[in-house]
Amino acid sequence: MAATDDDILEAIRAEATAMAPHLDPARLRPEAHITEVGIDSVQMLELVARLEERFDLTMSDDELSGVESVADLTRLVVRAQAEVP
Repeated sequence: MAATDDDILEAIRAEATAMAPHLDPARLRPEAHITEVGIDSVQMLELVARLEERFDLTMSDDELSGVESVADLTRLVVRAQAEVP
């Protein structure tokens, strides 16, 4: 069964704060811009790798380039889950 948007959001919060303890998980709301919450480009790559491992999926680099908000990242995980056989 695929994870829900809420499950994915909680995973984003958990993984982001595990890799960057200075982050406030409450700021990681769907409408929040990734860079505004304190995640830089290197941390974003690490976050994506953690999410790929957690959900056992792969996200395309092309799609990652369009991720600006937490909601964008959530949608990307949902799409990647749909592609897993």
